[in-house]
Amino acid sequence: MGKIPPGYGDRRSWWQGLTVAILLGLALPAAGARVTPYVFFVAGAIPHRIVDWQICRTWPPDQRQAAVPCGLRLSIGVPPEAVIQPFPPYAIGPTLPVGEQAALREIAEDLRICPTGRVLYGYLRRSFGPLSGSDRSLLLRFASMGGSGDMAVTSGRPPHYVITLNRDLLDSAGSAALVAKLGHEIVHVHDYACGVQRSVAMEVSAHAADAAIAYEANMLTSGKPLGAFSNLISLPGVYETLYLPFRTQPTAESHNAYWQKLLAFVLEERPYAQLYRNEQGQTIWNSPPGPVSDETYVPYDPAFGWPEDP
Repeated sequence: MGKIPPGYGDRRSWWQGLTVAILLGLALPAAGARVTPYVFFVAGAIPHRIVDWQICRTWPPDQRQAAVPCGLRLSIGVPPEAVIQPFPPYAIGPTLPVGEQAALREIAEDLRICPTGRVLYGYLRRSFGPLSGSDRSLLLRFASMGGSGDMAVTSGRPPHYVITLNRDLLDSAGSAALVAKLGHEIVHVHDYACGVQRSVAMEVSAHAADAAIAYEANMLTSGKPLGAFSNLISLPGVYETLYLPFRTQPTAESHNAYWQKLLAFVLEERPYAQLYRNEQGQTIWNSPPGPVSDETYVPYDPAFGWPEDP
């Protein structure tokens, strides 16, 4: 990555950029809604800077390519309640033992406990299953991935998708802890179905689902933010220090503070930057990879609905 251009590396510029983003931004993918993206830098002299897109457009390609566009929300209103119709929008791996089939079904249906889970379940209802009118299919299954390995993974090719949860975590963490992991993977299914390519920025949206489902399901079942549904939370530091204060006193400012930390956590501290590479060995921050454009993937928060929703 090239050096940060002169004049934009001090704290004053950082706060000016943040102020502009708070006043003007919306957390929506540019491909789903024509919004002006802002750029979140994950490297450089002062990381975590938000810079106005109009400024970024003048930068050399390597600097734009090493940045992730994002928007900050003005509104933190929740989406309308999802209408859940009968018949599950997924299939359970038929070769699994009966007990594991029952556990998978319980995990999937537990999505409906909380508002964010119902948003995700409602998406599945519209896009999969016998009432969707589409040829898409979603299979849920278990596989052993090790006690410290992947918690879940999404695979398959459109229009057929497979979500695999780690059976090795069932006994140690409990089935409730895998509900947030399933929500994480449903976000990936949604993006894949929309034709979005694999990129690091997609993980930001998926991890946001982890936090929302864990918090909401815990509060609704036990009245506490930490519990059975957060036993496998992927971002404990971000969840406890910034997400819980945001949910306790939800404001656009507290959400933006959480969102910036989430971006930093996923893009800097997780191994995605090493795993998501293109043929040239460069990290695929955006979809499509390359310089920022109107079609670039902008991370979104599933708790506020899908990018294409009004």
